[in-house]
Amino acid sequence: MKNRLEILLTKYNFQKKAFEYEATIQSIEKYFEIKLPDDYKYFLQKYSAFEDFINVEYVKLWEAEELIEFNKSYEIQKYMLNTIGIGSNGNSEIIAMEFNKTDNNQIVLTPIDLDTEYNINIGKDFTEFLNRLDTGKGWFD
Repeated sequence: MKNRLEILLTKYNFQKKAFEYEATIQSIEKYFEIKLPDDYKYFLQKYSAFEDFINVEYVKLWEAEELIEFNKSYEIQKYMLNTIGIGSNGNSEIIAMEFNKTDNNQIVLTPIDLDTEYNINIGKDFTEFLNRLDTGKGWFD
């Protein structure tokens, strides 16, 4: 998992953080009452926010320190239970991580109005989501 993730993060010039803040990760997990998946936690601990293209799709991934604030301002948990926003496509969709009790989590692209009827599954985990874009599969493919 880390090998493929690290390859993708390096390929697209994700910027490494000068310091890792484990307390921030713990605060996020406590606030949302979830356990973050290892690959996403790895990204949050070691890398800064990202805003650029992955292959042909534009991606904006939020900084660990911004997650709670952005989720509050978009009211994501009010409309999407067991879901946290992790970024956007720079257009009118939010990239979100859905959690469920059976650990059958997924990454979705959801409209900014948070109407889950229009959610698009874009990966079973953070690494698969990045890999999907890297291989040329677009948001709506």
